[in-house]
Amino acid sequence: STTGWLTAAVRDRLALDESRTNFINDTETTLDALVNGRLARRNGFRRLLLGSKGVGKSTLLLELQAAARSKHPNLCVATIDFSNTFSRLVPLIVDSLRLSPPSLSEYFETCNLVDLGEARTKLEELEFNAWNVSIMSKAELQQHLKPGHATRIAQAHRDPIRLIEDTLEAAGKFLFLAVDEFHLVYQAGYPEGKEVINEVLAIGSSTRGRIHCVLSGSCSELRMLAFRKLPLEQRGEFPNYTGIDLNSTKYSAQWIFPFVSRDSFRELYQHTRTLLSISPDEETDVLSHFIECGGNPRLLTEILEGKHASSSSISSKTVNWHSSTDARAVVLRAIFRCISANINTDGDPDDDWRDVPGHYCQWVQLSDVKRCIQENSKLSPDVKDLALSGEFYFQLTDSGLTRYNERPITPMISFGTPMIYLQTQRLSAPMLM
Repeated sequence: STTGWLTAAVRDRLALDESRTNFINDTETTLDALVNGRLARRNGFRRLLLGSKGVGKSTLLLELQAAARSKHPNLCVATIDFSNTFSRLVPLIVDSLRLSPPSLSEYFETCNLVDLGEARTKLEELEFNAWNVSIMSKAELQQHLKPGHATRIAQAHRDPIRLIEDTLEAAGKFLFLAVDEFHLVYQAGYPEGKEVINEVLAIGSSTRGRIHCVLSGSCSELRMLAFRKLPLEQRGEFPNYTGIDLNSTKYSAQWIFPFVSRDSFRELYQHTRTLLSISPDEETDVLSHFIECGGNPRLLTEILEGKHASSSSISSKTVNWHSSTDARAVVLRAIFRCISANINTDGDPDDDWRDVPGHYCQWVQLSDVKRCIQENSKLSPDVKDLALSGEFYFQLTDSGLTRYNERPITPMISFGTPMIYLQTQRLSAPMLM
């Protein structure tokens, strides 16, 4: 297929920046390989999509699924949003495969994937959950279901992902699955959260090459939850966390960021004004909107609609800006020093966007930031070790304080929003001298 078809399909519908374009290109490569059978006996291609609330993860995934389904007739798509359900994952996938065109229900019987229409209705009348049948004996099931259904439900309970893959294979289809608000299954309000995590683990571990899955959510702890890195003191907030690791050969993390460069914010700003039918001649305070929304698409929409919105300084409220013992402040001050040493103010001086600073969220080399920290003689060894550790930079990005890109040969880091830059400049001034 033509390279770049997925970006071309969504460009008129979405504002794009480098992080989104990278994710779209990776998704295109994966889907092209998936539907041509090139991912059999492989895994590691599935994604954990990270980004702050309102940054546009759900919208991006829905647009990609719609474009991909139009491109590939043998591709099914399904979106599961855990903010709207308390179900296990598998029955939701089954419902999607049955109800969404093209329906695969004709293949359910031959692949032993029971069509849950009759079976679930009967069990619900008996106040049983068809996907938690371990509380029922096979004899009890056989009393209430037609011959064969009891065995099939029990089999689906043991290995439901395999049965879904069997069904897809029999139909000559593949599945692009988006699992949204995944962080909710780790919380106390999701009674079957542990079972859902095991289902996601089974998808991520499969080498059948039938399902591409993207997990996403807005909780800053999601990466640590999924990759078995949640600190002990936070585990009480997430009682369904069991330390199952979805990392490595299962799901790899990828971020999409706010639109914080001058060029990307210009694209977002113009795209949003067009969607809201705001006249090009109507003047607005671009700089204040840039700082106020922090490049967050949802916040910018609310601002332009006249609603109160603010980037709320993300997680910077808890940063001890005047301290030499808060490793977050140490790293942010080091980023500020690196930007100040090499401010990039390129751009046409006659450009209408010259008032939007290009350096607030300018990328700097991580090695320069670490060198700046290493040379700071005022830091204790413990603080210095933490501020130099690789995992700590992921945590700063999880919280929205920074953007971190480990993919290039030279890893890069920047402030997460313009407000973080301004706060570092203002509140850390004595420490920057």
